[in-house]
Amino acid sequence: MLLAQEYAPDLTQLKDKFMGTPLGLLYQGNVPGAINKLGTDAQARVQAMINPESALQTGFDFMGGGLLGTFVGKGSKLWKQADYNKALKLEKEGVTPEQIWQETGTAKFADGQWRQEISDKGAQIKADFKVPGGYYEARNLGEFIDHPQLFESYPNAKNIDISQPSVNTIFNKDMTGASFSPKSYDRVKGIEYPDRITIYPDRLTYPLQTKSSLLHENQHYIQEAENFARGGNPETVVTTLEDLAKQKRNEARKMFDLSSNLDPLDSKIIKPGARTKGLKLEEEARALDDAALKAYLSDEQKFNMYKKMAGEAEARLTQRRMSLTDAERRANFPYSYKTDYGLDYPMEELFVQGILK
Repeated sequence: MLLAQEYAPDLTQLKDKFMGTPLGLLYQGNVPGAINKLGTDAQARVQAMINPESALQTGFDFMGGGLLGTFVGKGSKLWKQADYNKALKLEKEGVTPEQIWQETGTAKFADGQWRQEISDKGAQIKADFKVPGGYYEARNLGEFIDHPQLFESYPNAKNIDISQPSVNTIFNKDMTGASFSPKSYDRVKGIEYPDRITIYPDRLTYPLQTKSSLLHENQHYIQEAENFARGGNPETVVTTLEDLAKQKRNEARKMFDLSSNLDPLDSKIIKPGARTKGLKLEEEARALDDAALKAYLSDEQKFNMYKKMAGEAEARLTQRRMSLTDAERRANFPYSYKTDYGLDYPMEELFVQGILK
């Protein structure tokens, strides 16, 4: 029930949404459009009716009939440097983030780093769905999904391993029924293991659902490649929060130019302006400690804090914007809160984790 309320549509926008549905198109006299729209939506609607909670979690739009894009950074081969330069100029002039986005398609996320967006609208699953339950033969992302813009933007993404366990595990309790593992290196054997997306059987029955899950996990790959804020999983969120609190305190101590075993707030040897910044960092550290304790004591709070990881919020946003055209992306600012195609938590409530210094 709470989940349904969270994704409930704004009643003031129902009329506009209705006009884009098959019935709405028919009402306007657009019979061919209504027929085409009905055929496209049919499979997704049937799945949503079978499993409505799952559909809501992945951002299914019951009124519009689809999943509600992929965010890239400066390492993308499709990065538009001129738009980025213009965005920096507009920011210095005091222009709002919303207007900067409309003019440049460039915006700054919670980790302080700039993003642009590529379209996922034309991406299609091309793996062979042979039997119910989602059997496939693809070995990597390039064999699994047809997404020219993604692979032009990040050519190595084609080589991400795809694995399918025979049974679902605890990871299918997250928002996608899939997980991403970054590249690892075995120092003993001297072997570098590639990035891997593990996708669980209950997400492999319908191509639309599979596409949504893969795009979510691929966004985590981009976060690793660009050194953006990372995602995580509910089982490690307490440790993540504690590590972030420790990082904040270490930053405060550096500002006071003291060794890590001293309390910076008790010292009189401080740099100009450092006390205010140090106090703010200590306040943020205490808030993270409180959040870690709540997550430790409550599975519900643990899952809520997992959802507030900036990397997870961004990956869910990718799913919500999956079906938007380029024009629709520009018209809908991605970092607004409680809009059809924006964040599901206020940006100031997200916590940034995993960025290398």
